[in-house]
Amino acid sequence: MSEISALSLENCPCQSGHHYADCCGKFHLRQAFPETAEQLMRSRYTAYVLKIFPILLQQLYQANKLY
Repeated sequence: MSEISALSLENCPCQSGHHYADCCGKFHLRQAFPETAEQLMRSRYTAYVLKIFPILLQQLYQANKLY
């Protein structure tokens, strides 16, 4: 996850206007969890853009483990 740390001062790809570390990065590093559907979708979009596929797979697994 060193790529995530290197992006910390870059603008977040979700276009929130915040730095990656203060936006989706904290969700990707599990320092916080999304509180709204919008935050969740922004974090998934950002993971897709940055090609952080383990995050996407983990979130999909967690979302579907009840089925």
